[in-house]
Amino acid sequence: MEKEQYILTGDHITKTYAMPDGSSFDALHDVSVAIPAGKLTILKGRSGSGKTTLMNILCGLDQPTAGKVLLGDREVTAMNDRERTAMRRSDIGFIFQSVALIPIMTAEENVEYALRLAGWKGDRAQRVKECLELVGLSKRMKHLPSEMSGGEQQRVAIARAIAHQPRMMFADEPTGELDTNTALQVVKIFKELNRTQGVSILMTTHDKGFMEIGDCVYSLENGVMKDA
Repeated sequence: MEKEQYILTGDHITKTYAMPDGSSFDALHDVSVAIPAGKLTILKGRSGSGKTTLMNILCGLDQPTAGKVLLGDREVTAMNDRERTAMRRSDIGFIFQSVALIPIMTAEENVEYALRLAGWKGDRAQRVKECLELVGLSKRMKHLPSEMSGGEQQRVAIARAIAHQPRMMFADEPTGELDTNTALQVVKIFKELNRTQGVSILMTTHDKGFMEIGDCVYSLENGVMKDA
């Protein structure tokens, strides 16, 4: 695969923490990844393997001790805090294991609020409708999170994450609290977003059942990249 077909690359990333006894610990050691554009990439590994640390570095929430991250042709690791914040608001979407919807807002209002935060200049009502239709919730737009199942709440979270049309979406254990069938529905939505929206998705999971669904699979073990 040629370089320009990757939307995000991490080159030789190391993240070192100082320990109280004066020693150091590598949460990540010389990790390199290349995320293909418009595809679903899965990052697997046990709890504590370094998945979330790597994801935080790739999206600019944290800085590596060594190595660099490129989003397209922009070096994320060379940006200052303000530049990285602006990049996340315009180019990146986030989905977490805990959906963190605003409980007093309907599905429609949760997605619309995300557009306001991103400074969306277009027709917000129309974009909200489009996003909720994409995740199969056009008939649940007026419902509060408490009136929805866990899977429906996660689908609202997906609609919220894609609303501002990010180039790259990070999903950290998005199926961790869902049953197998509901989790599979969420991953199928990811694949549909790849196909129809062209959004690139990096998803962390410890569920081996999703390995065959990913277009690209990476495996972390004790902060070191292993063969998937």
